[in-house]
Amino acid sequence: MITERFHTVASGRPGAVALRTPAGDTTYGELSARARTLARRLAGRGLTGARIAIAASDHASIVTALLAILEAGGIVVPLDPHAAPERWAAQVAKVRPAAFVVDAGSPIDGIELASGRLASAGPEADPPRTLDPDAPCSIYFTSGSTGAPRAILGRLSGIDHHIGWEVELLGRATCARGAIIHAPSYDAYLPDVLVPLCAGGVACAPAARELVLDPAALCAWLAEESITLLHCTPSLFRTLLPAARALPALRAVLLAGEIVRPADVIAARDVLGAGVRLFNLYGPTEATLVKLHHEITEADTTRPVPIGVPMPGVTVELVDGQIAISSPYGAHGYLDEPALTAEKWRGPQYLTGDYGAWNSDGTLAFHGRRDRQVKIFGARVDLDEVEALLCACDGIVEAAVVPADDHVALLGYVVLAPQTAISDVRRAVVARLTPAMRLARLTPLPALPRTSSGKIDRRALEVPS
Repeated sequence: MITERFHTVASGRPGAVALRTPAGDTTYGELSARARTLARRLAGRGLTGARIAIAASDHASIVTALLAILEAGGIVVPLDPHAAPERWAAQVAKVRPAAFVVDAGSPIDGIELASGRLASAGPEADPPRTLDPDAPCSIYFTSGSTGAPRAILGRLSGIDHHIGWEVELLGRATCARGAIIHAPSYDAYLPDVLVPLCAGGVACAPAARELVLDPAALCAWLAEESITLLHCTPSLFRTLLPAARALPALRAVLLAGEIVRPADVIAARDVLGAGVRLFNLYGPTEATLVKLHHEITEADTTRPVPIGVPMPGVTVELVDGQIAISSPYGAHGYLDEPALTAEKWRGPQYLTGDYGAWNSDGTLAFHGRRDRQVKIFGARVDLDEVEALLCACDGIVEAAVVPADDHVALLGYVVLAPQTAISDVRRAVVARLTPAMRLARLTPLPALPRTSSGKIDRRALEVPS
């Protein structure tokens, strides 16, 4: 399992740096010893199989807790140290953790804890010698971008399956220095930290969470740390490209969470050159990390970029056009929501709610979500398609489209290139869009709002009509 992978690597390079965080460097030997000590304390408190929330603020504490909880056979519940207190409270109420792992900087004042802070000292016991690969091991919440956030009960083998696959796919040299871009409350945090650690590399965290939202500062940090592996959303990647020529160490970029467009591929090839490998990854949180992948090639500059082919051990089918994923590594379902779980899971098969079609080369094309389609005066309009058309207009760097509250009009928001006039853009937009796609309003913004995972936060753009 995944903790064995890490400890095996750590035993061979105890003095090498494993984590580089704002609080300082942590070696493999230090991280391994701390994780094993905490695992014994968790086991000593009878917390094997229990839900344990990570409410720490420093990445070294978070990663130590993550490894320890998995080794002790507990269920990891990572909380975002930068989230609003009400979000913490809602997640804690939903999950009801048996204990919390915290550090000195944990911002938990005002939140009622179910069973208090887990003391740094206490009784110890040996963790389980073997762990059931099908055992529940994590609870992550969906982003809520397609409805209320839901708690998903992950499977232990799913983490190990993904990490082993990614290290093998990319090679240890590419995984040598990985960037921790995602907040710990998102499942993408797992490969951010575990891929470098299981490849004998260094997982690097920026000095401030806000750095991720400042493209120039983030690029400067990526260059300073000689980052070789970057995993982010396409919309965040677009903002990095103007300064990305200064990243000579970069070897691979993994794009996930949003649609990758041909224009992204053209821009990336122009800036990064052919020496940087680009991948489009697909995997809902319910599927436990990535389940399809596609290495982007020159052919993807002239066609919709596929989400690719299933990774080993995964089967993908289309059920009435809907992407259905079958895998022994998927999640167990939604926490305390048996009816919804039964609706979305048919045995090991998960119905994603996304639509696709097979290309002639065997790759899967992504055709959007039903909930990203609206009817405007009787005509069905795909909001992703409207955004793609906007982004194809000269002078538009990024675009987001949301329906007005009455769903009889569309609202567009764009980030413009320097020295671009909104009047020129409006004329270009009118020429490209069909009558049903026409925008009631096109608003220029200095930047689009983002969630803590780096996705465009369309909910923040929705305003009453």
